Amino acid sequence: MTPGPAVGLPHRKLAEIFDACIQNLASPHRAYRAAVHRFLAYLQTDFPQVLQLSELRRDPHLLGWLHRLCQQDPPLSSSTRRIYLVVLRRLLCDLASAGHPLQPELIVAEDFSPQSRRYQQPQFRFGEIFDARIQTLTTILRPCTTRRYRGVARHFLAYLQTDFPQLLHLSELRRDPHLLGWLRRFDQQDPPLSPGRRQMYLLMLRRLLHELASAGHPLQPGHWNQNLAEPLSRFPV
Repeated sequence: MTPGPAVGLPHRKLAEIFDACIQNLASPHRAYRAAVHRFLAYLQTDFPQVLQLSELRRDPHLLGWLHRLCQQDPPLSSSTRRIYLVVLRRLLCDLASAGHPLQPELIVAEDFSPQSRRYQQPQFRFGEIFDARIQTLTTILRPCTTRRYRGVARHFLAYLQTDFPQLLHLSELRRDPHLLGWLRRFDQQDPPLSPGRRQMYLLMLRRLLHELASAGHPLQPGHWNQNLAEPLSRFPV
């Protein structure tokens, strides 16, 4: 079991907190670092706005990570997934005992049951619609690119669910306030998303919306088909 990719900003501070916790263990197994690398790399891709331990939630953060472990290609063995789950729960418990403001029951006993081997996607409004469309792209995209599309979809849908809970139909999506508000959210993060990542998110979301419109979903014409120059000039990249 080898660690995942190195985790950089904006989650370097979280990586340092976990690393200090591992250093305090009497004889840390390499699985501790592997689990932390995988978890923080997942947050970096899917939830870059989560910068504090106090912001972690069971749903969507922990359940989304468990779902991601089951999606890997080639898949992780059930024993390896269980080890990652055990060691991450141990670290979270140790951090809570040390006074870090963590939510209780981020990982619970039922997560270890055989029936929980396949974890459900966090339930965002429109999540199934986006997920089904992304699934059609898996035949032409590399697995890492597909994961980025899923991360962008989750990021956008989590924003809609938080800021526009009254929005119930795709036909209600508008360029302003929904897309432009999402772009503004990038600059409100601390630290803000890099220009390159902002542009990647925007391009990927535009493609997903085009795919949904082509599949017959009732998206408003013109709002998503405009040239990217305007939003990118208003939010410099």
